Amino acid sequence: MLRVGFRPEYCPRLENRGRIRVLRAEPGGPVRELQIENRLEAFQKSVRGNIECVGLKDGAVLICDDEGKLKGLRPNRRLGGDLIVGTFLIAGVDAEGDFCSLTETQAERWKKELAEPLKNIESLVQLRDLLQIGLPDNTYLVHRDADIGVCPADGLRLDALPEKFQTAWNDVLAAQVCWIRQGAYGPEIVLAGVDPQRVYDFSFMLIEEIDECPGQAAAPGLSME
Repeated sequence: MLRVGFRPEYCPRLENRGRIRVLRAEPGGPVRELQIENRLEAFQKSVRGNIECVGLKDGAVLICDDEGKLKGLRPNRRLGGDLIVGTFLIAGVDAEGDFCSLTETQAERWKKELAEPLKNIESLVQLRDLLQIGLPDNTYLVHRDADIGVCPADGLRLDALPEKFQTAWNDVLAAQVCWIRQGAYGPEIVLAGVDPQRVYDFSFMLIEEIDECPGQAAAPGLSME
């Protein structure tokens, strides 16, 4: 299976060389071929956000909103082990590292690979998907169906959790992300499909890890009362 890793540092240069041939996929819709101006503003307008580029093994590049998951954009496609959300493009990259038109072979491959949009999308975004790109500071976990207070998850990244922790807390990492809202202390990720006590315990475990590092500010208190 194709492995795709989000690599913000991998983004070809944008040279204004007219229009290029790309593929565009929207959540719930088909993959469409189109011509787009080869400039930053055109790519940002197409994905409706600041762009992030993902290198694909055949020399093409996937272009998506770099904060799509944190914005709660609709799931679009799964590619390898990653969930791609929001509208995205696929373009070619030339020998000089600039965006260019897809070849016929690349276009046909990705039309076939991405032909089927995701279904039942309301339950597909997991906490694990957000942690792949990392949470900003002052971010909290809350439960949709129980009052557990706000559970700190400051700056958490999946790759910062040892494998044994990922195994032990797999149920929390697999929790459904219902939506993201602005709370009193910062962004709140609303979870469901997991025992509320486990979310509380997961956050408490993170606080214990943070407390081992000097200079960390105290977070709002947790409560299961």
